[in-house]
Amino acid sequence: MKKSKEMTKSICMISLLLVFCLGQIFAAECGDVNANGDIDIVDALMIAQYYVDLNPANFDSTVADVDGNSGIDIVDALLVAQYYVDLIDELTGCSSAMTPAPTPVPVEPEIVFAVNCGGAAYVGSDGTEFEADRGYSGGSAYDNGSSVSGTSDPTLYSTERYGDSEYSVPVPKGEYLVTLYFAENYHTSAGSRIFNVSIEGIQAIGNLDIYAKAGGNTAYVTENSVTVSDGEINIEFSTVTENAMVNAIKITALSFSGEPVADFSISPTYVGPGDTVTVDASASYDPDGTITHYQVNFGDGYSANGIITSHVYNNAGTYTITVTVTDNEGKTDATGKIVVVSEAPSCEETRPPSTPQGSLNQVSRSLWARNVPSEVNMYIYVPGAPSSKPPIVVSCHSCGNSASGQFNNNQKIVAAANKVGFIMIFPDNSQKNCWDVGSNASLTHDGGGDTQAIAQMVQYTLTTYNADPDRVYIMGGSSGAMMTQAMLAVYPEIFKGGSARAGVPAGCWADGYSASNQWCGNCAGGNTIKTAQAWGDQARGMYPGYNGPRPRIQLYHGMVDTTISYKNMGEAIKQWTNVLGLSSSPAYEDTISPPNAGYTYERKFWEDECGFIVFETWSSPGNGHSMSYEENAILAFFGLEEFSCFDPEVTACSP
Repeated sequence: MKKSKEMTKSICMISLLLVFCLGQIFAAECGDVNANGDIDIVDALMIAQYYVDLNPANFDSTVADVDGNSGIDIVDALLVAQYYVDLIDELTGCSSAMTPAPTPVPVEPEIVFAVNCGGAAYVGSDGTEFEADRGYSGGSAYDNGSSVSGTSDPTLYSTERYGDSEYSVPVPKGEYLVTLYFAENYHTSAGSRIFNVSIEGIQAIGNLDIYAKAGGNTAYVTENSVTVSDGEINIEFSTVTENAMVNAIKITALSFSGEPVADFSISPTYVGPGDTVTVDASASYDPDGTITHYQVNFGDGYSANGIITSHVYNNAGTYTITVTVTDNEGKTDATGKIVVVSEAPSCEETRPPSTPQGSLNQVSRSLWARNVPSEVNMYIYVPGAPSSKPPIVVSCHSCGNSASGQFNNNQKIVAAANKVGFIMIFPDNSQKNCWDVGSNASLTHDGGGDTQAIAQMVQYTLTTYNADPDRVYIMGGSSGAMMTQAMLAVYPEIFKGGSARAGVPAGCWADGYSASNQWCGNCAGGNTIKTAQAWGDQARGMYPGYNGPRPRIQLYHGMVDTTISYKNMGEAIKQWTNVLGLSSSPAYEDTISPPNAGYTYERKFWEDECGFIVFETWSSPGNGHSMSYEENAILAFFGLEEFSCFDPEVTACSP
């Protein structure tokens, strides 16, 4: 739980106002200074402030350290407040017992968390063991390879996590010192990178400009003390200008509150009615004692006791499981997590053993086109026996090709359309040669460009053929691959997935795009280089305000491509890992040789939270720009190699 900045400001203002209104404290009934009917933390702080003002001599560096931890902190304030409450009780005859603050358990300074952000494990010159990056959400890893001065550990500053990110670290309740390591290894002037750092919801560092503080390629270290009351330290890095970043983090324990910390895991988190959920609370702990009791509330009226418990949910819904632990001193802590119980999708339709073929036909523009480029035309392939709610595959041709040429290039996919019953759309821009993926019109949602023309083709097909809006996919090669990535960024609400061969990141073609020859040398040559955050922001900016799910994507590229540089694969990886909220590192990778192909692919795979592959890349050593479509792999990625009523991601992530 993060503290409210507004509440903290309010408390501070009340305390400052009290300096001018000291007499008001005696108007409180039995210590209820803020007259809210209870003696609480606000009263304690107001009383402590009054006592400071009344007895300034008591607050020197030796006397005011009431709890003996070598610092005047909130615990001292609370102890002084309790003393003053007792004094009021003695003078007034009231009985206003205030709940005492937990007595801190002093500990030898102990490092409880240390990570090399964006990098591998590293042992510092002082013996600190920094783990490989973990505990983060958001942002991207980057190896800058720079040499950093002002430190005995330059290696620690050679990697970073950049972009808006947050680290969440489970710790016992207590007092901690957070040490952050920074170095500006990218920008060369002050003002180029500015960001904020918040710890436990309170801004700890505002408008940090590392270059202004230390210069370039020079270590800069900050330390902030923090009180943790919820069993977790949250450290947030938020961008003001360019990208927030951090090189390393170290957290040192100074004292523990002595209270237990509840923690648990749920397995599985996605279940169906009648399935068993197991709750394991063995991760709970007590820093100075023993947990003696575990209570689990399953959120549906049932509860159980024990470290490991199980439960069967009978009805679909979203439930909050709460675990409460009690230690040997009677102190408690509770925390909750969500479990989703949903009905498994069902499918009753069956396909005949053989189905008639359809034919490729042009659709009159009067039926689908509204205020989009006149040279764009629509061709459609409807199998002889489409399914009752057919999926849609859009296939975009390359420069110099046409809808009919692309149809001939996709014969395995056409055969699957006959078998499975999905419909194919073949957009045609042969009058103009290449697709427009560089103009503002095409890179803006409903901007009137080629992208909107294709979106209108999909809408026409959904309406005319009762097609499935949850199973629309897009593919293409070269210019068609560029259009595929652009469509996934400009119209993420339409598509469930896409497959692009030898393309570029969405928006890359806008870097010096020439409408007259439809070319962009910067991007084609692999010279448009951006951070993952910048690529992600560009894609998100094509449909501002969209907060829905993003389509999965499959990329192919020849590693010796001299037409569209293979460097664009690396830039696309940055973009789509950022857009999809994935780690910069894949879940796994392999190398395969397609049957009778004579070449190989080096593949990388990224998975979502439920373990489903949502991003994969296929890089082919020795291959150039003109490569065949891996049609079987594309069909499998879309879930269209066999008949099904549901997208495979929906099926995989449902109970």
